[in-house]
Order: sequence, then structure tokens, then C-alpha cells
Amino acid sequence: MFGRKKQRKTRREWQDAPDPGKDEVAPDPHAEPRLVTSVVQRVLAEAGCPAAPSGASEVRTATGPFEVTVAVDVAPLAFSVDALWTGELPATDRSVLHALNEWNVGHTVPRVHAELDGRGMLRVRADSVLTAGAGVTVRQLDEWVRRALAGLSSLAEFLTGQWPDAHAPSPEADDVSAGMGAYTGDLRLLVTPGNRYGLAGGPTPAVSLDRMAAALATDGMQTTATREEGASGRRGNGWLRPTGTGADTALHDGALSVTAGAALGEIDGPTADWVMSLCGATNMLPGGVVAVLGTAAGTGATLTCALHRPVGSGLSEAQLADVLRHDRDLVWRRYRELSAEITGETGA
Repeated sequence: MFGRKKQRKTRREWQDAPDPGKDEVAPDPHAEPRLVTSVVQRVLAEAGCPAAPSGASEVRTATGPFEVTVAVDVAPLAFSVDALWTGELPATDRSVLHALNEWNVGHTVPRVHAELDGRGMLRVRADSVLTAGAGVTVRQLDEWVRRALAGLSSLAEFLTGQWPDAHAPSPEADDVSAGMGAYTGDLRLLVTPGNRYGLAGGPTPAVSLDRMAAALATDGMQTTATREEGASGRRGNGWLRPTGTGADTALHDGALSVTAGAALGEIDGPTADWVMSLCGATNMLPGGVVAVLGTAAGTGATLTCALHRPVGSGLSEAQLADVLRHDRDLVWRRYRELSAEITGETGA
């Protein structure tokens, strides 16, 4: 479930982004959208994907066969990449449901779903969300942007392989004048106490199972740990399972994943299609939680809801606590809502 496939390198490694420094810096809890967006534009340009502003809180660009919007929200601080594939598919094509579920099962970024456009054609939309209620460092933002762009590159290959005859011309990028809306100075100068760019500073230690367990314990959640090697053989991978109810928390090859799920047993084809349709509806909801129908040996079909985020650049103590609280609450809520719809138990 949720395979960790090697991501394609983009033009510059995210580790080269400005170091957050040694001094603890907390931004103003009320970030200014226009200021945050100017930093997003700068990070996109550094990643080789210049973008044009579209209002005070979003920018637009094009990458491969996708029309891309990167938006900023400030309550709480959150960033989202929304990418619309330019290909068009017949609304009667049932293979779309299975193919997009297959992608979501095997990849952590981006989340995908299908929707009807104004002409009654199916369009594939992909997104990735980074919620940062305790602020974000430039390095963390840079890492998330690059992984989102690498994910879109892999998705483009996947979609072309599935539907090689689909009409998917590359969109024209908006004209981007040098410096138009983007912050052009030294980004480190923006990391000041109470800044309204949403930028945090200070140590961001590597995320580990022990750190996650300690943060959850502080929040009153006791867990049991299972350690394992990831696809890269990197040490420190594994997951934490709560002793009571609630979502699991996993660490695999630089990604923190919060998951909740259940075994559905053996189900027939029409039922599987229905459940995948419900998962698709969940995958259209804000927040980035992805729902999939999978299979597991000995249990038949499985239902899983998950939220993934890159943590290769580390998290501060405040960030880790905020991430675990936010992601676990959101995943558990989406899972309970989807389970109730499947079972018909409105009190679930």
C-alpha cells in the first residue's frame, strides 16, 4: 500500500535551499497572503518553474501536460498545488476509475481524481497540500514544491501509458516577467520574529519514530512502534499504532504518512467500482487526504485513507506537534465519514 517509488530529480536538489539557521523564529500567526505568495513564486522559479500571479493568493504556471495553480491559504497557513491534465476522456470510460485508484495506491504524491468538465468529458485533476500551522522554512517549502513537480512528471508518464491516444497538448505557460510578484532578495532576511511571510527559523531535526512517539505521548496518545527498512534501506522507517482508536503514523524514506483503514473482505466487481467512486469523491475534498481501495493477503479488499507529507528537511518540535495533531485529526475524520457512507451507519 502506497509504494515509495524513487522520485525523479529536478533541476536543483531541495537540500540547497537556505538553511533555517540556529535561532528559533516563529512567524506571525496571521500571515499576509500576498507576502507568502511572493515567496512561493521565488521557490517555484528556483525549481525551474516560473509562475505568474493570479490574484493575491495564487500563481499559475504550466508543467508538461498540466495547467498548474499554486495557492496559499492562511487559516491555517497552507499551500496547495492543483494540476489539471489537458487530456480528455469519455465519461463512459470505466478504466479511469481503476487507473486513478491504482495511481493513488502506489504513490504518495500527487493525489488524483477524475471530474466532468463543462462538455461532459472526464478530466484528471491532481493535487498536493502542505499544511504548516506552525510556519514553514524555505527549505521545507522548497522540498514540497520539488516533490510535487517530480510527482507531476511521473503522473504525466503514467497517464500517457494508460491513454496514449488521449488528446493532451501541453498548455502554454503564462508570460512571466522577471521579478513580477516574486521576492527577489535574500530569503534569509525575511525570517524575522513575527514576520508575515509565514517563515519559521531555527533547528529542524530529522523526524524519527522516537520523536513522533514522544510528541504523541505529550498529546496523551500512547503508541506501539514497529520498525522496518524502507525501499531505500534507510534506517528509522516504521510506524506507530495507537493503543486505542485513531490513525496510524508511519515514517518511510523521508515521508510522514498518517493512515486509517479497515478490511472489507471479499467484494464483487460492481461493489468495488462503487467503493472506488466513493473514494474518488473523498479525493476531491480539501486537505489532501487520499482514499483508496486496495487488497491485502488473507483479508481481501481494504479501505485506506491517508495523508502524506515530505519531512526530509526535518521538523521543529512545534511543527511536529502541529503536523501530527492536524494530520491525524483530518485523516480520522475523513475515514469515519467514508466508512459511514459505505456501511450506512450514520453514527460512525
